[in-house]
Amino acid sequence: MNVAQAGQPAYNPVTNPDPTAFGAPCGADALNANAPCNIQLAGNPTRNSPTWSYSAGIEVDLPIMQDAGTFTVSGDMTGRSNIYFTEFKRLVEGARSFTMFDASLRWVDKTDTVTASLWVKNIGDTLRESSTFAISTGRIIGVTYLPPRTYGATVGYRF
Repeated sequence: MNVAQAGQPAYNPVTNPDPTAFGAPCGADALNANAPCNIQLAGNPTRNSPTWSYSAGIEVDLPIMQDAGTFTVSGDMTGRSNIYFTEFKRLVEGARSFTMFDASLRWVDKTDTVTASLWVKNIGDTLRESSTFAISTGRIIGVTYLPPRTYGATVGYRF
């Protein structure tokens, strides 16, 4: 079924000059909604599959106030190369490469009963897309984002 058959208005090259974008007709004659649609996707990356993905973490017990329990500082780094959310390899429907950092300070009492931690995630407040979606009727792209910088404290009791 093509756009015109679905009851949608005919393709308009003024409002959407890319005939392959978001379900628009893609034949040799973009103004003809009945034209054949053959798009070559060979060699394009798979959806949601970055070429590179990496992570590293460190955790160190601090030798301070050992009679009060154990203090541990930790940090994490994660990153990815460009990610495409569709098979068309367009960053408008993807996310640029990024690296994010998290850190925490944790205390555990000597009896391993009480814990307390301070933490921060996405320290650099990196703004990156986690997914996109197209609303074909208006040729609009919607975006959801990874969480912004967050921080907090956690207290626990094991009984």
